[in-house]
Amino acid sequence: MKIAILSGSPKTEKNSLTMQYVNYLRKSFPFHEFNIFNVSREISALAPSPLAFSRIIDGVTECQAVLWAFPVYYYLVPSQYKKFIEQIFENNAHSAFHNKYAASFSTSIHAFDDIAHDYIHGICDDLNMKFVNSFSADMYDFGDPRKLKSLLFFFNNFLSLIEAGTLTQKAFLPQKKESLSFSHSRPEGRIDPSGKKILLITDFLDKKTNIHEMFKTFSGSFTVSPETVVLNDLPIRNGCIGCLACGYNNTCPLPDSTVFADLFLKISNADILVFAGEIRDRFFSSLWKLFFDRYFSCGHPPNIFTNKQIGFFVSGPLMYTPTLLRFIYSFTGTEKANLSGIITDESEDSKTISSLLFQFGQRIVSFSCNNYIKPIMFPGVGGIKVYRDDIWGRHSYVFRSDMKRYKKTRVFDLPHKKIGVLLSTRIILLLTKIPFSRRLFYRNLPGLLAYFFRKLVK
Repeated sequence: MKIAILSGSPKTEKNSLTMQYVNYLRKSFPFHEFNIFNVSREISALAPSPLAFSRIIDGVTECQAVLWAFPVYYYLVPSQYKKFIEQIFENNAHSAFHNKYAASFSTSIHAFDDIAHDYIHGICDDLNMKFVNSFSADMYDFGDPRKLKSLLFFFNNFLSLIEAGTLTQKAFLPQKKESLSFSHSRPEGRIDPSGKKILLITDFLDKKTNIHEMFKTFSGSFTVSPETVVLNDLPIRNGCIGCLACGYNNTCPLPDSTVFADLFLKISNADILVFAGEIRDRFFSSLWKLFFDRYFSCGHPPNIFTNKQIGFFVSGPLMYTPTLLRFIYSFTGTEKANLSGIITDESEDSKTISSLLFQFGQRIVSFSCNNYIKPIMFPGVGGIKVYRDDIWGRHSYVFRSDMKRYKKTRVFDLPHKKIGVLLSTRIILLLTKIPFSRRLFYRNLPGLLAYFFRKLVK
């Protein structure tokens, strides 16, 4: 059986951990033909080659199945991979993928790999592929025979389902294509930013788009116009190549690193940030993804967005794009920022959107002036713990800068460091071994926490 391997790693096949797993599969299944296409290396994030794209599409057409193999880069696939996916839709190359069986494979530290796999699953549904399953490998699973056995079972099951002609079912709703044409209107009033620095960032600012009109309406609501950064206007040339050289002192070796350094400094100095963009397939554009990938050079979250007010303007069917919504919640959560609101152009009329933008402006300034940061929820709490444990342990020698910052900002809140908690829990464990104490403890447990809070309220 011919299987197209769409590699999302921007590294060479020799240096790519993802591709070493794929080579292991190729060696383990010698009677099947693995046609490997190094998508992220051949499709530049900013200057795609039509020839390279056509060659890949022709190769996919000749195969019976597709394995999407990629490293997880900042909550999703690498920006170069994202660009390739955009090209599939822009060039109407759906037919090469139609009705083919598909599966996804990734390598990561299991930080938001679920979002990346759901994104690829959604793309497969949009291409009318028969998506079977996904496998998310840890970076170091190659040293665990049990994990390798699971990987072999996953791929063998994939092949068996293809040979059996197994039915599959779509998991994601198709995206609505219709959208309101939003027109700029006069603001309902004027908002005093109260000395707060507001920074608006977008990928493209075409005057014919809703994002341009939303920016115009929002900016016009303030007594002092916010600063705007358009990523497409910056001399950006490279997507992240996963070299990890930035781990030592947050210095990126790529030639356009100073552009990003200046932009990240602007972000650090801002109090309020608004990100805006159109939905491209099931995420923001590959240029936005490039921005987030290159932001990795600043280190793991929480980082420069901490304690800032963040809002999003989204043009497109966000209600039909759950992976993007999960990214927004996860990104702001792990950064310990305050998600002040998300405004889309999905409302019924322009007047409603204008009012939403004005009220959002009032709200975000009020939040900033009152230093309001709501408690982070599970994606943020869980994500920070994954980063914390990884940097404390197996990757401490790589991310030296993160080690220093995490120590300084007390991100290393490991359980064994909380001596008071450890002592009290050990004492209670000993007491609950005594039948009388155990009965007394569990009888009073339901109201125990409330008792301490009642004392605080009084």
